[in-house]
Amino acid sequence: MATLLIATLIQKVEPLTDKNWHKWKSQVMMVFCSDGNAKLVQGMEKCPPPEKASDVLTWDKRDDAALAIIWACTSEEFLYLVEEETSGSACFVKL
Repeated sequence: MATLLIATLIQKVEPLTDKNWHKWKSQVMMVFCSDGNAKLVQGMEKCPPPEKASDVLTWDKRDDAALAIIWACTSEEFLYLVEEETSGSACFVKL
């Protein structure tokens, strides 16, 4: 059910271009709010310390999902900005 909601929300996001950063940011943040990753991509939720291995794996999985959402919501001509990134939170900050 949650995956269907996220897919529906992603379809409503106007792909990022050089002219729509503010609109794109507010739209994509709604996707991140729906999947619980808003604080992660904004840098307010840091990766747990290595000794909490299961928490790190969960955080990494969420960060990977955020990266995939950012990629899906970016126009083809600007994918070069995200294709080298391996972290959703770092990618969001970069954009």
